[in-house]
Amino acid sequence: MLAETFAVLAGHESSLFVTSADGLKLSESFSTLLHPGEKAALISLASLASLYRGVRAFVRSPSHPQNEYICALASAIGIELKGYESLVVTTEESVLRKDDSLVGSGSYVPLSALLATFSLWEPPLAALSSLVAEIKAGPSDTNSLDWSAGLLIDLVHRRAMTGYSRVAEIFNRLLSALQRILLHRFNAYLLHGIPLPPDSIPSCISAETKESIIYVGDAIATIQKEGWTKSLPRELLSEWTANINAASIFETQSFDKLVADIRVGVSEWLWAHVLTKDDIVVAIDALGDYFLLRNGEFAVAVIREIERLKADRLNSRNSIIRAQDLNHALLRASVGTSAETDPALSKLSFTIPSGTTRPFLPHLTRSNTSMSRVNALPDFSSFLLGTPTQLSYPLEFPLSLFLSPAALQNYSRMYAYLASVRRAHILLLDLWSSLSLAQRKRRKWVRIGEGGNGGEEALRTILLRRTWGCVREMVWFLEVLWSYIGGDVVDTCYRTFREQIGSPAGRTRTMSSSRSQQPGSPTVASRPDTPGAEKQLDFATLKQLHTTYLTNLTSASLMASGPLSTIIHEVLQNCERLVGQVERWGGDVLPDLLSAQMEGDGGMVERQQVVDEIYETFTENLRDFYSLLATSPLVPTKNSDMSTFLNASSVLNSTMQGTNGAASMQARRQVEHLMLKLDFNTQLSDPIVDAPRVERAILAGLT
Repeated sequence: MLAETFAVLAGHESSLFVTSADGLKLSESFSTLLHPGEKAALISLASLASLYRGVRAFVRSPSHPQNEYICALASAIGIELKGYESLVVTTEESVLRKDDSLVGSGSYVPLSALLATFSLWEPPLAALSSLVAEIKAGPSDTNSLDWSAGLLIDLVHRRAMTGYSRVAEIFNRLLSALQRILLHRFNAYLLHGIPLPPDSIPSCISAETKESIIYVGDAIATIQKEGWTKSLPRELLSEWTANINAASIFETQSFDKLVADIRVGVSEWLWAHVLTKDDIVVAIDALGDYFLLRNGEFAVAVIREIERLKADRLNSRNSIIRAQDLNHALLRASVGTSAETDPALSKLSFTIPSGTTRPFLPHLTRSNTSMSRVNALPDFSSFLLGTPTQLSYPLEFPLSLFLSPAALQNYSRMYAYLASVRRAHILLLDLWSSLSLAQRKRRKWVRIGEGGNGGEEALRTILLRRTWGCVREMVWFLEVLWSYIGGDVVDTCYRTFREQIGSPAGRTRTMSSSRSQQPGSPTVASRPDTPGAEKQLDFATLKQLHTTYLTNLTSASLMASGPLSTIIHEVLQNCERLVGQVERWGGDVLPDLLSAQMEGDGGMVERQQVVDEIYETFTENLRDFYSLLATSPLVPTKNSDMSTFLNASSVLNSTMQGTNGAASMQARRQVEHLMLKLDFNTQLSDPIVDAPRVERAILAGLT
């Protein structure tokens, strides 16, 4: 029986024990010959052997043979099982030698002595068996059946946190085996750019250190992918490799410091050899000048060139407009401007998603838009050409270290929005010039008045004055809106961002005298609790600052607000409709006297109805625009304390999401300035509903 018992403990099967629903049992033919105490001892030993067989089966054939971490864990468990196997051999040897500690009176072996000898292995084998069962079942919080390095290390680390010292020691040795492979992976990822498998970072590593590992690894991987000839110095690579191999991810402070030192070293090298401060400033200036229309003369020239291209194609047999034609218009627009000698201009290009298009005349009827003023964001990309058009900028290395395709898409949408507002303003100014020129020509013949006899002259005078008033108010609104967007928003955000990256616009930056500061590497101001110090700016921080910069631009410019941007979209459509209608009438709202006499008063009345409808629509949009601004939390409620702000139904919540209190207060002041410009005569904040038309004019009282 003893030989059979040792064989079972060594992992062999035996006919003495049978497996049932209640667990292991002795066979009926054998159990009748034993004392109840002996039965209990044998069943306990058999249960221990069963745990050993299950763990050994996992060691010999892991459940995930393609997973290097599972294989390493299985190998480490096999090393731990050698202690149990050695105990079985030595115990059997002691029995054969009739050791007094096991063999009583040199003739019999108490089963209780064997149970006491092997009971030390019961907790470790139970813990290992439970670990193996959980590994075979797969991760519970994911859909995948495979274990990633992070999840597996978290599992073993969680089970190592036990009060039983022997189990804790075994699981800590298993963690060491897994950690060695993970540190080798970190070495390859951080220093050579070899991709890190997903979910390889365990939760014991802090979020800041995890972000630093991803930042450094992605930066080196991008450099390797682009075939960059320069590499990190060998001395640094050797030092960092040795430090990583000797580190422990469970010693949080020392590991965090090691990764932070590597991040600073890699950032300094990148700033000095890959992407310098000058490259960043040039890219930010190019994006600001051409996408945010900070280069005003070039932006106006591009809009006029595109309008000229559309007019030429309308009068040409070849009416197709391609993206190449728009790119040629960019080059023609740069002649005589500061963009003519700018190398960044060659990187700009227009794209037409539909491939080609034909020039479209503006719609002369009021568009029945079904756009919601709550959630939907209107598309401004079709204003410039009549079909969706995008201005693009190539995302090349090393700019891809801090710019992303999503950021360039935001720039493209910002350009469409700003160019649409600027184009409507230019078209209205041209319309004003056209009406003035037509009136000067008319003065040669009619001297005083607008011509006509009797009631016809009164109709012509009223029509002309209403058209002048409508154009004047539209020009005024767009000038106010553009001064707010271009000056209060774009210029302010641009200068703030330049200061944050350590290169203030229009001023010479003072270089740091710190030895750790490489020439040309930007710095940002440190936290307020360390005055006078400078903090190294890396690409992750730069990317975060740039994302905040774009967010502030889109929100403060009102483009990110669905209700407000929808109203601006309707105003631009209304302006384009008025310009197109007057162009259809020959550049003057008044018909020539001969045509007017032939048509009678019907033609004049029809034109007056069109102008009145356009003006009423514009006035309604303007009042809605002001009322939405007034219901935002940036403006105090009417007839209430000035420190009380509305909290409900906010349409400018995104504007309030500044990086700090100063940014939020600055957004408040900017919108308040916009409202003061719009409501200089209180006609919007306190309208007189029953007043005559002249007294209700938006620009009443303007001299």
